[in-house]
Amino acid sequence: VYAKKWEFEKAEETYRKALQLNYDSDILNNLAYVLYKQGRKEEGLKYIKKALNMRDKPEYRETLKLLESSGFVE
Repeated sequence: VYAKKWEFEKAEETYRKALQLNYDSDILNNLAYVLYKQGRKEEGLKYIKKALNMRDKPEYRETLKLLESSGFVE
């Protein structure tokens, strides 16, 4: 919800709390994306790689592409 409203700091906080309750690949992917949107690509790469190690899904590959790209997209 927060990510859709462009409230990435709140979204990050929510995803981090969710990971404490349920270490899930979808949550890792979402956290990686909001970190990307905050310009924190290196940190996001760490989380998307963990997600991909758990499960290989097309949407995770898309997040990985964003994080590996050279530019920042709003």
